[in-house]
Amino acid sequence: MNKAEALEFMALKEPLGEKTLLEKYMERYNYFQMLHANAPSKAVEQIQQQNLQKLNQAKKTLLEEMTVKKQHFSRKESVPAVKPEPEPPKSNLPEVAGWLIVHTENKKTETFDLYEGVNYLGRKKEDEKANYILILDDPFVSRTHAFIKCKKIRGEYQFGLYDGDGNKPSVNGVFLNGNEERINLNCLLKENDTVQIGTTKLVFKIKKDYRSITGELEEILQTDYIKTIDVDK
Repeated sequence: MNKAEALEFMALKEPLGEKTLLEKYMERYNYFQMLHANAPSKAVEQIQQQNLQKLNQAKKTLLEEMTVKKQHFSRKESVPAVKPEPEPPKSNLPEVAGWLIVHTENKKTETFDLYEGVNYLGRKKEDEKANYILILDDPFVSRTHAFIKCKKIRGEYQFGLYDGDGNKPSVNGVFLNGNEERINLNCLLKENDTVQIGTTKLVFKIKKDYRSITGELEEILQTDYIKTIDVDK
């Protein structure tokens, strides 16, 4: 877990002090412990256990970052100023614009990032440079089953869902919100839409500044499953 992921998971922003970090850690620790103790199922209990592990890792990452900063400050005060090292080049990865969260009966809950540009969904990665959401445990999912195109319009992201790989539609279709009619080539996605490819259902969420993926996941775990369309006909 890197620094940015740790800050997002703990819902913290810089500048950050050790006292603030530890107070936030205890707040979220008590919250996850409560969810773990009251988990309605083994699956939810396991997710909360993973959240507690991630919380400890986030605290460790941020404390190590603070220690490095303190050591750097001490050296800076004790030695003559030197020419700073050039900053490393910024990452070319676009920012996360939204998520798909697996919410299917008897399937492990997983979260997938959506980026500006094209995001493919399928069971085999065809292009190393593209963002691929791999569904490996569903025999009804095509190699490239669908894709989501994300673009910013007047400052807000818009998400289009497309059936197939751009050249031909998928064999088993793409379904939305339990509707038995497969989508007609493409459609716009809205917050909380459920996309079904094969027998796998994924809930669509737009990233918001005031909510983390953890908060979105907890909300989805409390909702009922959308009807699964039978594609094996």
